[in-house]
Amino acid sequence: MSFICARLGVVICLVAGACAHGETAGGPVRNEAPVVDAASLAKRADALFTASVALDYERPFRGKPLDLAPVIAAYLEACRAGDGRSCRRAAALAPQEEEGGAGLRALVELCRSGQLESCRSIPATGAIAEDHALRGWAGRAQACKDRGCDDELRRECSDGFALSCYVLGLHDDVADDDALFERARALVRAGCRADIGPDCELLGLLRETDDDGVLYDGYSCRLRGVRCVNYGLDVRDDPIAGRDVFERYCQYSQTDQLNACRVLVEVYADRHLPEPVPGRARAVRDWLCAQPGADRALCARR
Repeated sequence: MSFICARLGVVICLVAGACAHGETAGGPVRNEAPVVDAASLAKRADALFTASVALDYERPFRGKPLDLAPVIAAYLEACRAGDGRSCRRAAALAPQEEEGGAGLRALVELCRSGQLESCRSIPATGAIAEDHALRGWAGRAQACKDRGCDDELRRECSDGFALSCYVLGLHDDVADDDALFERARALVRAGCRADIGPDCELLGLLRETDDDGVLYDGYSCRLRGVRCVNYGLDVRDDPIAGRDVFERYCQYSQTDQLNACRVLVEVYADRHLPEPVPGRARAVRDWLCAQPGADRALCARR
């Protein structure tokens, strides 16, 4: 008897080619395959992501390097089950890796199936095959940046593509540019809250308020590991939340940890923040000052 096993949260066995059936003394028993619940898979991926960057005051002194591969895999599982936000998160967390490419490819397929938010999530890089056949193509097209495509850009803007509103507003022969920029600004605020990467990037250009800065910097820090200093400074109304942003940046930064920890030490000193554990600021400073290339002026402070 041959067995073929596949994993979808549980193991489903196909016995002798009979799919999801078995035999007992009382007769045939039907083993129903579990229903794949995209929302539950997305919730599981979110929990895994949160746990992977939980505050750990043994860091940066010891601890394994941050490994987001299981998180990306979990988001891709939810993505393949049809959750567009999980596709966006997978693509944002690993934009240059094969897994991130898988997230982007899934977004393209969801766009083709008619999911507007997935179409809005396709970056304007020109790297998507047959982009012209996908909704929002004019806003992403280099050929439409300075002139032309006005009718298509206006249709896309009406359909909810913020980039198309913005690009059309930049055209010299357009009279309603202010209205177009305001529509773009409203769209990117909502889009960035939904983790639509291109909308968050555009919000960086169009932001007007402190809340815009918190939204843009928060997305950039949480999902791309950049602008974390800005994000920590943005959260000025909640000193503990701001402190925790700087702590995570120091604990988990993959590209700039010495600078991240230097900022953390300065924040503790300048803002007189309460320490999460006794002696935390001094311990981070001592560790930092023992590293090659440490800021000697900072280390000389008492």
